Amino acid sequence: MLDARIFISVIFGGIGLLFLVIGFIAAVFFRKRRENASAITTARVAGIEWRRGNDRGGCYYPIFEYYANGCVRRVASSFGSNPCRYKEGEEVEIHYNTQKPEQIWAERDEGMKKLFCGIFIGIGGLFFVIGIVMGIAGIL
Repeated sequence: MLDARIFISVIFGGIGLLFLVIGFIAAVFFRKRRENASAITTARVAGIEWRRGNDRGGCYYPIFEYYANGCVRRVASSFGSNPCRYKEGEEVEIHYNTQKPEQIWAERDEGMKKLFCGIFIGIGGLFFVIGIVMGIAGIL
């Protein structure tokens, strides 16, 4: 009985730790990308791309067209949503990296990225604490 409790606590703690790591890595990635995107321009949503997910669903990814470093660029956002948060032809303020102008981020997506990271960190923290409590209870 004791071994089963400890095993379950290790599983909960491990899953929690994994979710915490994913949440923090995503938060650091999004923050660094935002910090590197120092230039601001107005982009036009030139199209919407549908990408199918692993399950039956999928997400809509806006394709932004903008002028950067002397060239017109067309870049699909790396952050999709369902339902679509953009309309074709809409003008959107974006930030881009002057060294790599294809690296962009849109202020409108910032809340969703924070929510994504928060969910992973929150669930990870909860599972980790449950694992610790179950482990301590299993030992006592």
